[in-house]
Amino acid sequence: MEGRCQCRAVSFTTPLEKPLKIYVCHCDECRFQSSSTYGLSLMFPAFEFPQSAKDNLQTWTRTTFEGREKKCIFCRKCGSRIAHYIDGQPLMTLKGCVDGLTKEMLDAAVHIWTKRAITPIPPGAEQWKEEPDDGTADKI
Repeated sequence: MEGRCQCRAVSFTTPLEKPLKIYVCHCDECRFQSSSTYGLSLMFPAFEFPQSAKDNLQTWTRTTFEGREKKCIFCRKCGSRIAHYIDGQPLMTLKGCVDGLTKEMLDAAVHIWTKRAITPIPPGAEQWKEEPDDGTADKI
């Protein structure tokens, strides 16, 4: 998948043709980060951004609910959030900034922190009131 920020100063190619998993997070942190009703996280194996992208990336670090330090990467020119990762973990999440995302991919997304949701959760969607209990929260 091809990814980019809004101003196109950052562009990259994902290591896989589609995400391993997609999360729709309704927690307060994701809502404020996305300036929307939820945050979208596309899980991929951790990868390095090309040097041309790195020149335009900035990192902000925040503490997660579990007390870990999460690196939040954004474009220093337009401010678009690009990715999140935790040092040493095998996975990272892209924040929806890729071409090729489909309705079918989003239909299979896992909704997390639904106890904070302010928009309806699609009927039949996998959902968790807080963090998912599938072990991925320890990796992203």
